[in-house]
Amino acid sequence: MKKYLIGDNMRAIITQRQRKDDYGCSIDVLEGAYVEYFENIGVYLTIVSNFTKHVKEMLEEKIDFIILTGGGDISSKYYRFGLEDFSQKKRDDIEIYLINHSIKNNIPILGICRGMQLLNVYKGGSISKLNNLNVKRYIGQEHPVYFDCNKKIYVNNYHNYGIYIDDLSTNFDLLCIDSENDIVEGFYDESLKWLGVQFHPERTMKDSNSRIYIDCMIRQFFKEGGVIDESYYFSSRSRN
Repeated sequence: MKKYLIGDNMRAIITQRQRKDDYGCSIDVLEGAYVEYFENIGVYLTIVSNFTKHVKEMLEEKIDFIILTGGGDISSKYYRFGLEDFSQKKRDDIEIYLINHSIKNNIPILGICRGMQLLNVYKGGSISKLNNLNVKRYIGQEHPVYFDCNKKIYVNNYHNYGIYIDDLSTNFDLLCIDSENDIVEGFYDESLKWLGVQFHPERTMKDSNSRIYIDCMIRQFFKEGGVIDESYYFSSRSRN
């Protein structure tokens, strides 16, 4: 396992949202907050277009991590119940290619929001539209999640779809949960070194203690070459 010291150049390839502009032209979109956040923790980003034909050549360069970003939805075929398809097909193709590359070359992945959901369905889990929550969550408002029975923090909320605990792939260990709604907020795969978070670490979190806690976990993931401490696991790896 490779470890990184402060000042080392950790290099990550990062994906982007696929959408159309006001003229109907297909474009890539990457929020500046991603660049600022990861550069601040010492990660040098290589930004991959959804429309490139040269992903293989890009991966011939030194790549230590893969970051699958949030924004938009994945193909409706992965939902527990059929929904209108708002998929980003070219993006899905690029990100599935990167996931396969991760497995073949032991490259850690950080999946954020949509990226986390894609990792889950790749490993046999599913996602659902969050229509009937016990406690309604509002876009842009923070809500509590638990890393353990006694560790509560507050995270941001920018998703309309999510992973119910029963729909989490059996390959993953639960890290944190919105226990009021049984929604997975974080998972980890120790063997593949995949970390998935439903919230956005690159965006604002008002609670300073929560901000510190999340940043420490993300920094450790990168510094330790894709490894996080078992203290982050929910109830000693139990889902109950």
